[in-house]
Amino acid sequence: MIGEWSRKISNQICENQNEKEIIQYGLNQLFWILLNFFAIAISGVLWHEFCFSILVFLEIYFLRPYAGGYHADTEIKCCMISVGIVNIAMLVRKINVISLDCMFVIYLCFICVIVLFSPVDNPIHPLSKVDSRFYAKRSRQLILGYSFLLVISIALRIMVLRDSIIYTVLIVGISALAGKWKYRKRVFVL
Repeated sequence: MIGEWSRKISNQICENQNEKEIIQYGLNQLFWILLNFFAIAISGVLWHEFCFSILVFLEIYFLRPYAGGYHADTEIKCCMISVGIVNIAMLVRKINVISLDCMFVIYLCFICVIVLFSPVDNPIHPLSKVDSRFYAKRSRQLILGYSFLLVISIALRIMVLRDSIIYTVLIVGISALAGKWKYRKRVFVL
């Protein structure tokens, strides 16, 4: 359905086939991002965690492309997994099962995971060495920025920002580990 909308709109916008494909791809991505955003926002309203859900969405939106990680096989699976993971984060935050000290230790561990493994390369669209270095540098810069915001949020007692940053790093770190596992090179010994 989303692909069909993208195709119809791109056909109306331009006539050049190469431009149509580029516009269609961009529209397709835009529609999926908006669907993901609205699904997460609605979940946030239902959990009474609207600000948290939007912050997590935005933080992941900026960090995830550079850190890489697990990729679902289809866009709908990606959307469902994303919404599901943010809902799990809201549940864990709501029931407050993990102490703050433990959260900081987890945060530091997953910062190390992201710094060591990013970008997790997808074998379908492998990165060049130059791109890989750029993505690694950018993910480290974002992690540094998020850590700086974390310190500010603690100093100013902005708990929703503090928690969103911690959960974002946790989610992206788990995604990086899952991607490493999914895309590992398997060596078979006979």
